[in-house]
Amino acid sequence: VIPFPSWKGACFLISCIRIIRMNPVAEKLCGWKEPQARGRILGDVFRIVNVKTRRVEEDPVKKVIHTGRVIGLANHSLLLSKNGEEYQIADSAAPIKDREGNMTGVVLVFRDVTREYAQAERLRISEGRLDLAMAVKNEGIWDWDLVTNETYFDDRYYTMAGYNPNEFALNFNSWAERVHPEDLPKATSAIDDYLAGKTDSYHVEFRFKHKNGSWIWILGRGKVVERDADGSPLRMIGTHADITKRKRIEDALLESEEMQRKLLQAVPDLIIRTDLEGAITFINELAFPGLENLPEESIYGKNIFSFIARHDLPRAMENARLRLEKNIGPQQYQLQFDESTVVHAEVNGAVLRDQESRPIGMVYVIRDISERKRAEQKQKMLQDQLLQAQKMESLGILAGGVAHDFNNLLQAMSGNIELITQGKPKDHPDAERLKTVTRSMNRAAQLVQQLLFFSRKSGSMRARIDLNQEVESVARMLERTIPKMIALELKLKPSACQLFADPVQIEQILLNLAGNAVDAMPEGGKLKIKTSIVVLDDDFVRFHPGSAPGSHVLLTVSDTGCGMDKKTMEHVFEPFFTTKEVGKGTGLGLASVYGIVKAHGGYIQCYSQPGQGSTFSVYLPAAEHGPVSTVEQQPCTQLEGGSETILVVDDEPEIRELTREVLESMGYTVKKAATGEQAIALFRDEGKFIDLVLLDLNMPGMGGRKCLGKLLQLDPGVKVIIATGYAANGHSSELLSSGARGFIGKPYHIKELAAVVRMVLQEKD
Repeated sequence: VIPFPSWKGACFLISCIRIIRMNPVAEKLCGWKEPQARGRILGDVFRIVNVKTRRVEEDPVKKVIHTGRVIGLANHSLLLSKNGEEYQIADSAAPIKDREGNMTGVVLVFRDVTREYAQAERLRISEGRLDLAMAVKNEGIWDWDLVTNETYFDDRYYTMAGYNPNEFALNFNSWAERVHPEDLPKATSAIDDYLAGKTDSYHVEFRFKHKNGSWIWILGRGKVVERDADGSPLRMIGTHADITKRKRIEDALLESEEMQRKLLQAVPDLIIRTDLEGAITFINELAFPGLENLPEESIYGKNIFSFIARHDLPRAMENARLRLEKNIGPQQYQLQFDESTVVHAEVNGAVLRDQESRPIGMVYVIRDISERKRAEQKQKMLQDQLLQAQKMESLGILAGGVAHDFNNLLQAMSGNIELITQGKPKDHPDAERLKTVTRSMNRAAQLVQQLLFFSRKSGSMRARIDLNQEVESVARMLERTIPKMIALELKLKPSACQLFADPVQIEQILLNLAGNAVDAMPEGGKLKIKTSIVVLDDDFVRFHPGSAPGSHVLLTVSDTGCGMDKKTMEHVFEPFFTTKEVGKGTGLGLASVYGIVKAHGGYIQCYSQPGQGSTFSVYLPAAEHGPVSTVEQQPCTQLEGGSETILVVDDEPEIRELTREVLESMGYTVKKAATGEQAIALFRDEGKFIDLVLLDLNMPGMGGRKCLGKLLQLDPGVKVIIATGYAANGHSSELLSSGARGFIGKPYHIKELAAVVRMVLQEKD
């Protein structure tokens, strides 16, 4: 197989010393187009002379014809182009034989090494400079005193030969003992000739014995750097470089055609040659996935398109047609050589042409990229998961802000409704309407609470709980409420499934997941709840962003319902997303579940297919330490006022006025501040008359937290109650340690406010 158009080097195909093929690179270097050169004697087109002598050289093709072997030449030939250009080239030639071993032609391959030759020439000129020789890295440096015959070899020379620098003293004699006996005369005579002025430089290649017994090739170079008054050399300095790899490469270029075939068979890519109809005429490697057990004779003659997956076949055939007209890049197809193996492959190809440039077949280079495709799919999956996690985090921040603002609105509305209700008798015509409004606002407060669950800004009362007990408790409730055509099945791990969690929020997870499962089975089905203990390792965490390694309690809720498609699953945890009819769902159930799980340091994932049901897996960190309890002081429900002075700090004017009205109706004296800065200024002037500060946590400017710190600096004994649009429990331990005396979450009722205020005022300092 000789894919002329795709070879980067120049090449000729010669028969009887006449050119029958040449590729575009050869056309460029020789200055001949293939139609003009075809049929000519090689010497007419491929004119080469010796670089130094400028004498015409015998072309390597004749040597191949005489010897029948591959011929490789060093970089000494100069190619004279038809258009007057000259190129320094390196060339080689090899016989082309038929199946019976008869030589049918010769292929000549050469490349432009003008730049390489120029660089080598410049290097040769600069080698005589002492500073360059001393700066060469990875070369042994030697310094020879010609008067005393003392020779210095640096440490790199020892290392190159495999010795420790302190292992023995290397001198001229011990060096000569380690030179290969066949090369020693050449090495020493090169020095003698240089010192005698017969050559311009000392430059020699020889074999040197390595410590391990092998022979390494050394390039020795040197220059006389000191002479006496008569010009006699006194001192010589030079380098020795390990050129073993280079020599091996040069030897490889002289390998026979059989060696080239073996190298071709060793490449990992599959190389196939076909005729114009696609029938395989050559294949280089039968160890390709799916071909390992197929005999070679079963491959030859088969059409290459028969191995291409059906969905890729039209595109593959069209690309094969296009290759006859123009060069196209690599294409990716799925290949199947046997029933069980599907290979993702990258296929590149080139057209084979005859002497008249008529297409006679194709050559394909096929690379197995299955592993790369799997890596790309994993990478895409991880990227999608990361983007989803970032999106959910952004939605959480937005939901928290919306919930906070909405709580402030609800606080203003519910407070005013309570004040209106207190002033009306039970049989007043507006009493029932006010109750309806109150119920609607309570429902709105519940929706806000679900938003807070999603945004992970809801408070919690965490303790050590057993998940199995929580599941059994919820199951008893579900058995009384879910339709009878739905069977509830529990599969609980007998061992303790303990975790630190808020039992109310765990119940919320179970009820929401079970509720969605029931809605997905209108015709009946099976609801399964399962618990177990699992350990998440680093591999799981790497492919599931947001999870954490370690022991986890796994809660699995699955159903046999309608299932979800991929597009629905991408949005399933987003707030306000629902597939239910208008008025039958808020879209906050699974969003709140997501927020609760994240707030507990857990991870949740969903698997579903249309018509195959859904499974939600909730991973919650298992309890490993002693119980941690959050002690919250429960205010009494008795409405009681007083005569103390209270500073109300809130950026919402409606809430400030409402709170002032409520507290003044209880007998308190109220002062107001719209910002933390105003509160600090007022407290600095009148702090000795202020008994209590009711402080909003989230305000522009200074903010509640910073304001609390400033108040405590002015008066360490100041009594402060934090009012927040988020749940108070979420900040309790942190703010209690910072000096707050109590909390109240918005929206709150008048009775709750009165109780908390009275409780904190009655506390002893």
